[in-house]
Amino acid sequence: MHKTPIVLAALFLLLFLGLAAAARSYALYYDCSGTQDTALVVMNSGGEATHFTLKLYDAYGARLDPKADSWDLAPFESGYLILSDLIDRGEARFGLALIETPGLLTVGVETFEKEVWLGSDNIVDAVPEAGAYTTYWYGLNYSNTPKQTTGIVIANPNASVVAGVLFLYSSAGNLEKKLDFVLEPHETDYHPSTTLVPVSDAMWGVLDVKATAPIVLAAEYFNAAGALLNVDQSTHFYYVE
Repeated sequence: MHKTPIVLAALFLLLFLGLAAAARSYALYYDCSGTQDTALVVMNSGGEATHFTLKLYDAYGARLDPKADSWDLAPFESGYLILSDLIDRGEARFGLALIETPGLLTVGVETFEKEVWLGSDNIVDAVPEAGAYTTYWYGLNYSNTPKQTTGIVIANPNASVVAGVLFLYSSAGNLEKKLDFVLEPHETDYHPSTTLVPVSDAMWGVLDVKATAPIVLAAEYFNAAGALLNVDQSTHFYYVE
């Protein structure tokens, strides 16, 4: 009986599993519709050379075909990607962006409106493995007042269906809206706050979402004239069950 092939096969399997376990996906919300644009600052936070692949999906979860989708990064090198340079603009050209890498990355997300920089956010957490828990809780603040409104974004970074519930509370802590949702793989839902709750001076506060798998939760903030002010993203859950 020859044990060598069995040992080699076992070592190969362990190596393969180790490499697979080391792969990471960073998820975020982007928008290249209308006059809005998103740029990504992809930073190699590890001490070794690495590479990454960018996957972009439209609002319906269909994968897009960017002009380039993979890049190499030297240790602590950064890359800058303007997404409207990689894909054509369109009505449904917003939703989920996935960055897949074996390395450790930090991803800056810059928001532009009519080519004017509005602000930036940073993604430091890779998408956790789905199935580790049954419920994931995410939170942001929202406003639906005469001075400011919010566009609420929920994106599914998983290859399986995600279900959940969105809760909106007034500043007094009263539950004002409960909305069930189901997202197909890589699909994105967008809800203007004005379609969910009345406009009121007291209509601001907690935006709470529970989901059956990890999600991306984002909020677009608009002034009274409808001009975009900033975009905030939450990719890290604050509680799991």
